[in-house]
Amino acid sequence: MQNAEGLSSQQISEFLKGSAAIEFTATSRIERYAWIEKVLVSQEFGSLGKKQRGGLRAYIEKITGLSTPQL
Repeated sequence: MQNAEGLSSQQISEFLKGSAAIEFTATSRIERYAWIEKVLVSQEFGSLGKKQRGGLRAYIEKITGLSTPQL
């Protein structure tokens, strides 16, 4: 997934509303978690509000296929 870290919270919300199932292709667990970390840092996860954090979490879950505890 390219440029996912550059999406706005509005774009993430729209993605969650309208997308069908997709598959994340990472060659290893390390690569998957590196992508997740890159998205969280670029979106400044720690400074987001509760609703925005939940949306970002749902987005990452949908893209990667991981559950909430796995994140």
